[in-house]
Amino acid sequence: MARKKYLAYSFNLSLKKMMALCPHAKLLGYTDIEDHRLVFGGGTQDAVATIDPAPGLSVPATIWKITPEDEAILDNHKEFEWRFVKKEYEVWLRGDRVMAMAYVMAPGYYIMGAPNENYLAELRKAYDEIGIDQQILDEAVAYSTELYNKK
Repeated sequence: MARKKYLAYSFNLSLKKMMALCPHAKLLGYTDIEDHRLVFGGGTQDAVATIDPAPGLSVPATIWKITPEDEAILDNHKEFEWRFVKKEYEVWLRGDRVMAMAYVMAPGYYIMGAPNENYLAELRKAYDEIGIDQQILDEAVAYSTELYNKK
């Protein structure tokens, strides 16, 4: 069974959430998506996490090895080909550079905004579960909201 590497930077950072969604997935480790920043897109108060290029910044992520069945579940869950697209990133994994796929917001759906409180609370739980600094979320909300308000 062919497996691919998947980068999770939002809800699927959570071991509990990922295992409930994709029971065949295997956690490979933790990494950063370099030269990118966490942002929220999709409009005000309903925005969801995505990443944007940003030299010198990074986004924390987990790397999973997933099966084709897991990928099909993620495609459906991430509204692939409608709201999100797949993109390959080169990241560090235990001292080696590896290629891994992440879901990022599709350009046609991309409008900066703020997440609703329930969505943000779930992201905070995922960040807490693996010990990621909440400041990253706060900065992403502020940055995305500021860009939305400038429109």
